[in-house]
Amino acid sequence: MKRFTICWLCLLGIATTFCMNLDAATDDTVTFTFDESSGHLLIEGSGEAQWETQRWEPYCEKIIHVTIGDRITSLKGPMFRNCINLSSVNSNIPGEAILPDSIVEIGYRAFSNCKSLQSVRFGKGLVLISGECFSDCTGLEEILFPDSLKSIQGAFSGCEQLKEVHLPDGLEALAGFSGCDSLETVTIPGSIRLLKGGFTSCKKLQTVIFEEGIQRIPNGTLNLSGVKSVFLPKSLRVVELGAFGGSSIQDVYYAGTEEEWANVNLERWIDADPGVNTLSQNVRIHYQCIPEDVYKQPVSNDNEHPNGNNQTTEPVKKLEPILFGVIGILTAGIVAETVWLLIVHFKRRRFHET
Repeated sequence: MKRFTICWLCLLGIATTFCMNLDAATDDTVTFTFDESSGHLLIEGSGEAQWETQRWEPYCEKIIHVTIGDRITSLKGPMFRNCINLSSVNSNIPGEAILPDSIVEIGYRAFSNCKSLQSVRFGKGLVLISGECFSDCTGLEEILFPDSLKSIQGAFSGCEQLKEVHLPDGLEALAGFSGCDSLETVTIPGSIRLLKGGFTSCKKLQTVIFEEGIQRIPNGTLNLSGVKSVFLPKSLRVVELGAFGGSSIQDVYYAGTEEEWANVNLERWIDADPGVNTLSQNVRIHYQCIPEDVYKQPVSNDNEHPNGNNQTTEPVKKLEPILFGVIGILTAGIVAETVWLLIVHFKRRRFHET
């Protein structure tokens, strides 16, 4: 009987310990475990991960791999700032960072100056990327944003290798791709309501597409960028003075008519002094244009007039299949007639020979 009682108490103790550990795991607590020999940092638990700068900064350059648990909801503060050797997050592929779907917010300078990161894939629950979050990540080449994202707050300045950015539909606030020297083309979704200092000093930027829904392009949007052509939507109401300061835009493709363009408040955009907008009277304005049409059939230089109405050649392109069809029918007819004449010629020749 005593032996049975002791066994029962032991089992009860094991069960109680298990329940206590399970309860502790469901609290909003986060633990950091760092293995200095391998350079692996494990962040697990649930809730917000608060970075203790004084505690972890001495180990910053030793962090190589990071694993973030799938119940972490946000990364607060400059967690991995200046971790220049950090090469992977939740991935076995060097240079790749995959953030869990549970993360809603990434804090100020969280990955700033992480030069070894090459690609970042955000989780499906992300809403906010805070200021300077990935600034000066000079090795970063690829970013995959989720549809849930609402705000980018000055997060990617100085990402010199970033060549392409696909901003999600539904994004409402955008800032912070300044100094992305390899960026060539950008499409700004029509859902944007707050646009501030978006793509300044992007030297290789050639084309910017503002989608339908954009109403205002504020001062400093494309300052000192290399942009040569912009696509503007019919929804546009205001282009602020200095929106394209120091840029050399050559072509403006406007989705609306010339009459609708006259109602857009340009705030001296066309007549601005050099260095303010750098748009002279020689800028070519094309009306009733959408990107798909322009990329299919570029507007001929012979038909362009500065500040004039340059319609696209889309009606001509639509006639191309018909023209090719007519040519094909005529060619087939000529061939058939030639064959028939040859047959008649040989029949007559045989008749005369007999």
